Formats: sequence, C-alpha cells, structure tokens
Amino acid sequence: MLKSILRIPKLKLPVVSTEQTGRMPFYPLLDSLRAVAVLAVILHHYNEAYFGNKQYGYLALAGVNIFFVLSGFLITNILLRSRNEFELHGKSRLKILSRFFVHRVFRIFPLYYLVIILALLFRIPSASANSASLLTYTINYAFIGAGKFIEPFSHFWTLAVEFQFYLLWPFVVLLVPRP
Repeated sequence: MLKSILRIPKLKLPVVSTEQTGRMPFYPLLDSLRAVAVLAVILHHYNEAYFGNKQYGYLALAGVNIFFVLSGFLITNILLRSRNEFELHGKSRLKILSRFFVHRVFRIFPLYYLVIILALLFRIPSASANSASLLTYTINYAFIGAGKFIEPFSHFWTLAVEFQFYLLWPFVVLLVPRP
C-alpha cells in the first residue's frame, strides 16, 4: 500500500534516437532548460547593471545551477556510453579517456584561450596579473584568494569549475567498479 502511494513516476524525456543521427541522443527539452538558465543569468546581470539592484542574485545562481546539472547529466551520459563501449567491445579505457578529453579540449579551449589572448594583447591589467590562473582554469581560486570577482573575468569561474569537473569525473565513471 505504502509503496503504491510513494511511487514516483519516471520522467521520460523525449529523445531524438541515435539511429537517426548516428550520435549521442538529443534531448530537445534540455534546450528549454538551457534557455531558462540563460534567461535567469541575463535578467540578473541586466537588473544589476542597469538598475543597481542586487536583490535578484538568486536568478543567476539558479541559472548557473541549472547549467551545472545539465552539464553533469550530459557528461555522465557520454561517459557511461563510453564505459559500455569499453565493456562490450574491449576498447581500452585510455583510448576512451583520451577521446573524451580531446572532444572537451576542442569544444572549450579555442574560444576560452582566444578571449584570454585578446585580453593579454589589449593589456587588460587584471588579465596580466592573473594570467597563470586564467591559463590553467584555476581563476575560481584566484577569486577566493582575492575575496571577490576579478573583472572582466567574473564569469570565468563557471568555466574553471566545469573544467575541474572534467578532470575528475571521467576517472570516477570509467574506473570505479560497478556495484
């Protein structure tokens, strides 16, 4: 009786099948969540920049949290599919890890480093002073040390956290034995 009362329905996300695309599944509803996250962050920044109102900081926090959850879900999905590939087809874990990291590097590095190089070329003082932490995706620790965000790189903390997640999580998913 209690089991039937507490039964939580499983959320079934519509998926564009992998047979149609030959790639990872695509979840259209996740794009809607991304849009909500982007809108929340934009509204927060607009409200703060133009009205000086910091009252709605929770919007940015909610948006960033949505991004982190989506990223964790999608990355874990990629890694679990890779793990299944390892177990079914005997591909090496090293090859799977290297493929994962190459994809992340080509997805994130070019634009990230272009912005940093341009900031250094235009001699933005905070870029020069924090170049080591910017170049190593550790700017979030520089913010902690400074006790504040360092402008104009305040938004880079999320990229740093995500990259640090990428350095740890693949090893957990691919190397920890199944229960």
